[in-house]
Amino acid sequence: EWSSGRNVFAVFGGVPSVTIVRDGRLRCQGAFTHAIIAGCAWATWMPIIASLWWWELRQRWLVVLGLIASTLIVISTASSTPVFTAAAAAVGIAFFPLRYQMRLVRWSVVGGLTLLHLIMKAPVWHLIARVSAVGGSTGYHRYLLIENFIHRFDEWWFMGVRSTAHWGWGQEDVTNHIILQGVTGGLVSLVLFVLLIAEAFKNAGATWRAVRDAPREVWLAWGLGAVVFAHLMAFLGVSYFGQGNVILALHLALVGSLFQSKCKAPSFAASSPASRSGMPHIRDVERGIMEPYVSFT
Repeated sequence: EWSSGRNVFAVFGGVPSVTIVRDGRLRCQGAFTHAIIAGCAWATWMPIIASLWWWELRQRWLVVLGLIASTLIVISTASSTPVFTAAAAAVGIAFFPLRYQMRLVRWSVVGGLTLLHLIMKAPVWHLIARVSAVGGSTGYHRYLLIENFIHRFDEWWFMGVRSTAHWGWGQEDVTNHIILQGVTGGLVSLVLFVLLIAEAFKNAGATWRAVRDAPREVWLAWGLGAVVFAHLMAFLGVSYFGQGNVILALHLALVGSLFQSKCKAPSFAASSPASRSGMPHIRDVERGIMEPYVSFT
């Protein structure tokens, strides 16, 4: 698609046969509903792919191939949001050596952003309007969206709003997944979504601490935390739809599943009626916590 300008997935419907061009660049999307969704989807998979480096030494070439393919997909979308999402994923992985100092890192970031907000003439979220990875980015539109969202709190806080078109030119396009929660469901929806993301970070952190003596599991848990961080960056530039929502739900489920199997497996096994009788229960099998039954044949 990048070389021909034709999307072969168009034969199945749902995507254009001719690739969209912006500022002379092809915005490839493959089977995805939008180029930005395609780029963000593969950018958020990159930490998981990278974490598999420590799992099967003989198949590390697949990890390298997966990272190269993901990078090419991100580049071919010709969109800033996937590029920044991939950068966030790389930063998340790079902070692994500082995993025991993350509280200091988080507060340092908060302090730095607060300081910038105080010394800048514009709000700190105006930085979104100043950065661009590719030509033609609409960072200023995203800045105005955040600005209106804050100053029009009285419009959306109760149950959201029917439309944001009256907020300004092009503001009907809510290109921010966090803001989308507020304008479609109100303050309660927004708070619950933020708590969901916070719980995902908490579970990922608890998991790598619980398996700190198993390098493979530690890297997988840390990689899933980096995935959530990458999604958080993507939220600032796009509101998920189509496959984007499915992949977000899948990644959050992976975080929760690994947390349940590594941090809460004993409690599940103890509460299972079958485990009390000395036999494994099918629910234990589904949860992937058969370790206590390795001697069972």
